[in-house]
Amino acid sequence: MRVAIAVTALGLLLGGCQQEPDFDERFDKAQEETSRLAKDIDRQIDETAPPETAPATQVTGAKGRAAN
Repeated sequence: MRVAIAVTALGLLLGGCQQEPDFDERFDKAQEETSRLAKDIDRQIDETAPPETAPATQVTGAKGRAAN
């Protein structure tokens, strides 16, 4: 009976232990996600129409003279 409990406990402990991803694995995953998000943003920008430009106006100074 004790052996069965010990084997079961050992199996649960070993089954629950997973090695954490190292820096390179985490970096690669983050880089892929960032690239995917950047492509999505670029696609959304490309799909939108460019804003209409307002006609150019001359800005005048406080005394009514054209500003330089």
